[in-house]
Amino acid sequence: MSAILLIAASELRRRLRNRSALLMAVVGPLALATVFGLLVGGASDGASRIGIADADGSSTTGAIARGLLGAGGDDVAFVAVDPAEAERAVA
Repeated sequence: MSAILLIAASELRRRLRNRSALLMAVVGPLALATVFGLLVGGASDGASRIGIADADGSSTTGAIARGLLGAGGDDVAFVAVDPAEAERAVA
């Protein structure tokens, strides 16, 4: 078991001395996260509206729709939509 730990410690020291490995492991992901954050940072600037269309009309789907309509928060608002209007919007 000590041979495995010795080899692992040696490999770890060797990789920590390699500056390109540190760049790829730390600096690269941080730079990519910064770029992507700047690209999509303002994407969620308002509330989203999600339409609920109860085309089935059963008691189960009605209960789900009523539950969702009352469950909106600051960023998400559920609104009731006519099923025919929903089909036209999707098409």
